[in-house]
Amino acid sequence: MLNDTYTRQKQELDNLRRRNEDLLNQVHRVESASHHISEQLATATSTVERLRHETATLKAEKEIWKVCLFVFLFVSGFIILCRRR
Repeated sequence: MLNDTYTRQKQELDNLRRRNEDLLNQVHRVESASHHISEQLATATSTVERLRHETATLKAEKEIWKVCLFVFLFVSGFIILCRRR
């Protein structure tokens, strides 16, 4: 009787140890995946910030080109008027 109890408890302890090891492995996999996702998020955030800055720069350049075009057309028109006189 005592041997049966000991055997069952030993088996239960072995099962619990295996279950604990499986859970620890699962935790390590989840932590690794979480770390990988965190790195991807940091990279994506950096890319978004760079693109925001680039977009702002391009919008400013577009406005500068609009002003340059306006000045060019104004000067061209003025030159044409001067030549007609």
